[in-house]
Amino acid sequence: MNPFAWRRELQVALVLGAVLGAMVALMAGLMYHGAHSGMFAEVIWSWIGVRWIVFGALVGGGIVYTRQLLHT
Repeated sequence: MNPFAWRRELQVALVLGAVLGAMVALMAGLMYHGAHSGMFAEVIWSWIGVRWIVFGALVGGGIVYTRQLLHT
């Protein structure tokens, strides 16, 4: 199940799923950590923000990948 062999629209869906997942997870991280510190820029550019972004991208991309895997 190679994502590079998928049709173009499925590849775009995978990228969009990863980007949207990263954005949603970053907002969740801001609500969790940013509310306490009051410095949103510090949270975004700290390791806490990067961890939320990577986690969200993996979850979003994983959802699209699993959907395609179960569909075929």
